[in-house]
Amino acid sequence: MHKKLLLLLVSLSSLAAMQGYAQQQRYEIGLSAGYTRNSLTTDNGYRSFTRHYPLNGFQVAVPMQYHVYDWLGVQLDLTYIQKNYAVRRTGFFEGIESEFTNSFLQAPLMAHFSFGGEDLRGFLNLGGYAGYWVSSRIRGASADVFSAGRDLGDDEQLFRYTDLIDLYNYDERVAFDSRRDRRLELGLLSGVGLEYRVSPSYKVFAEARYHYSLTDLQKDYMVNQIPRYNNTLGVQVGVFYGFGGR
Repeated sequence: MHKKLLLLLVSLSSLAAMQGYAQQQRYEIGLSAGYTRNSLTTDNGYRSFTRHYPLNGFQVAVPMQYHVYDWLGVQLDLTYIQKNYAVRRTGFFEGIESEFTNSFLQAPLMAHFSFGGEDLRGFLNLGGYAGYWVSSRIRGASADVFSAGRDLGDDEQLFRYTDLIDLYNYDERVAFDSRRDRRLELGLLSGVGLEYRVSPSYKVFAEARYHYSLTDLQKDYMVNQIPRYNNTLGVQVGVFYGFGGR
């Protein structure tokens, strides 16, 4: 009796798994959005009292998947992504700073590995990307060398540069220079996440993804040039619609 019950349970489980696999769609297209935090890998060189800071941004993407097997797919995203950072003077020059808002159009191509149950599955994305630097904006505060400034009294001590000279604020678009700026960015990426199938055609997902740039943001245009690379962490949520069932 127990053997018959066990065989019945195994048969029902196998049938459920086969039905779930049959519901797996071969093609999927979706929409996702999320948060980014980018940092610039570089060196201050001769500039003392200077530090680079990561800044937040956002991303929006249209992901597309083709499933070769139940556990393996190929994914291509069409993405708008921000890779922002700040340069701030410290110590004596505190108060002088620049924040860069950089926008890229990016196309990550990845192998999509998934594992787990029929509805709730984990996944791993591995691949590379090509991006185009669309625009850049700079805002911040700098020393106003044309200001009258002020003189220190005999009993005053100078602690900061801004005690002596005024600052002016600016917010403007950065004009690219084809001799200096490298607008094509190539890199590697990896991502991990969870996906949940809410119906045979729809599934939702959440993913953390890391972009590692292999290309300098500058062309080779000067002697003793210090390279600058973007490194971007992103967290996104989205939904897929599937069609073309097996």
